[in-house]
Amino acid sequence: MVRAGWTVLASAALLWVARRMEAGPALLAAVHRLGVAGVAAVLALQLVSFAAEAASLRLCAGQPLLGRDLGCYLRACVVAQAVNTFTPLGQLGEAFKARALSRRMSAEQSGGAVLRHNYLMAAGSYIAVAVGLAAGAAVLSISPAARAVGLTAAAAFLALAALTTQVMVRGIGARAQRGIAAVGRRFPRLGPACVALFRIELAARPSAERPPRLATGLALNLARRSVLVVEAVIILRALSCDRTLLLGLLSQSTAQLITWATAFVPAQLGTTEGGGLLLFQALKLSAQLGLAFELVRRSRRMLVATLGLAWL
Repeated sequence: MVRAGWTVLASAALLWVARRMEAGPALLAAVHRLGVAGVAAVLALQLVSFAAEAASLRLCAGQPLLGRDLGCYLRACVVAQAVNTFTPLGQLGEAFKARALSRRMSAEQSGGAVLRHNYLMAAGSYIAVAVGLAAGAAVLSISPAARAVGLTAAAAFLALAALTTQVMVRGIGARAQRGIAAVGRRFPRLGPACVALFRIELAARPSAERPPRLATGLALNLARRSVLVVEAVIILRALSCDRTLLLGLLSQSTAQLITWATAFVPAQLGTTEGGGLLLFQALKLSAQLGLAFELVRRSRRMLVATLGLAWL
């Protein structure tokens, strides 16, 4: 309830800022140029993103990518995003995904499948951010030092993606396991939780019966990120921007970095828009266009989250 109230207040403040910055004309022009077909394309791309996430969830559960119950997983992914947007418990949405899997497996196995799915999502996010940073460093006219920083950061995110994949396959390691066991011994009340964590972590590791199929899983999660870039390109073309593909990659990478840095902010209201504004200013583009671009994307996210709550 508190997070929902904060979301409403922050939305009102964001609209006030947009009015003060005179971003309204650019926003209305973008919506007009998008038209019904453009809005339908943006929503269809969001549906494709959810379908890829649902297929990845089925893959991590050791099930075929497609099946009669794919709609159940699709509903779980949509509701999870809505719940994570409007509620103070960020992990509550993961419970909906685990519930969708619990019909076919035990609680530990469903929790392990969701954890493995989150590993793949994180690895895909790291790779997508690395691609955006590398593209910006290679194409933009920046100083050699800034280009070196960008390429180094891209390499670091690729290494982080490889590390995440390794942890998914081999586990958290003996040292981390000993640390969790020590916590359970020191705090007896946390003992059952530590045991459950061990079981879920063990179930998260692929076994002979559930092959990892890492390439397929990573491809699905990269497809989700690519869909968001295509969405950004469509909106940027409606705003009459140049170099839409590069700007789409940079905006997606910036938005992901801001999401990680401001995870404590409900729905990242204001922070994402501020990041988009700063990105456009850094590229010597109109700040009003940057704010209008983020407001269009925000409208889509809020619409999808509202539909997800209605699907509960």
